[in-house]
Amino acid sequence: MDKSWIGLRGSDYTRYKDGVISFLDWAFHDDRKIFRRGGQFDNIFCQCRRCLNGSLHDRNTVLEHLICNGWWQHYTTWVAHGEELTEKVINNENTVDEEIDEEIADSGGEEIQ
Repeated sequence: MDKSWIGLRGSDYTRYKDGVISFLDWAFHDDRKIFRRGGQFDNIFCQCRRCLNGSLHDRNTVLEHLICNGWWQHYTTWVAHGEELTEKVINNENTVDEEIDEEIADSGGEEIQ
């Protein structure tokens, strides 16, 4: 699946929104029902910048969060939603950790050791 839209919320809203809807269609497909929660299996982890895959919401709430809050930029392999890890992702784990530490430092926080 094309993921080039993830960082486009401000620069190409239409493409970003179309990408979010495609993601939600993918995440709510019957093949990935095992990754959903709730009585009707109608909740997924929200990957917006605020929830960071820590909160479960229904499709409409996740859509609203992703449109309003933006996509968590480091969530590019959707393992909490059924995408399988690849060797490349596993090997890049340290790079992502370093980038997160840099973001924290840039925002005025301290780097995590």
